[in-house]
Amino acid sequence: MRKTLILVLGGLALVNLSSPAFAGIDNCKGDTNKTKTVKKMNKITDFSFAQSGGIMGMDKRYEARLAELESADRQKLEKLIQSSGLLKVKSEQRLTRGAADMFVYQFIAKGDKKEYAATFDDGTLPDSFRPLASYLQGKAVDNRKRN
Repeated sequence: MRKTLILVLGGLALVNLSSPAFAGIDNCKGDTNKTKTVKKMNKITDFSFAQSGGIMGMDKRYEARLAELESADRQKLEKLIQSSGLLKVKSEQRLTRGAADMFVYQFIAKGDKKEYAATFDDGTLPDSFRPLASYLQGKAVDNRKRN
């Protein structure tokens, strides 16, 4: 159903506007006046990363409360988490059957009363996760050296 709006301007001109938006339909194609929806990132409070396995039995870990990170570090991590696609999965695990000596990567994001977790190995790590893994490998602590 279309609604029509008629305006009288200066008593002389008539403007006839007819639009699906006037009828309360705001997602119609061709409607240039519709309000854009701003996609908001899920509020992540905690994040952890683990890299394990490989020939030498790697055990690297990184854990952070995002609120405690410096602004630039927090923004970089949030951007990498968002672009990885981690927040689109609730829980995912993809490992290569029968593979040996591959690294295993575990990503866990917590917040908004939700947890997002993904585990991959070198053979299944999606391209979208590679920048996040690379960034975190430089920040992770080797737990084998702690003992």
